[in-house]
Amino acid sequence: IRRDAALQAIKLMPEKALIPSILLTMCLYRHRLNIVEQQVPHYARSAGITTLNLKRLSVFCSKALVELLRFHRKLSVLANG
Repeated sequence: IRRDAALQAIKLMPEKALIPSILLTMCLYRHRLNIVEQQVPHYARSAGITTLNLKRLSVFCSKALVELLRFHRKLSVLANG
């Protein structure tokens, strides 16, 4: 993406965003900028077996949803003046 578009989006994001790539995508979409998907390699885990902690995951998802809704509201307010 263009540097100026990225900097503009970053200014709107919370300082310690949980889901910055999603917020960036929302901002780019809202400003009708091109979004291009880039393939990246993914590698298997190198350390042991992971255990999914559902409580931590649900807390993260709840916080991410709140962040997403606040950012959406901020973009809407800016778009409507």
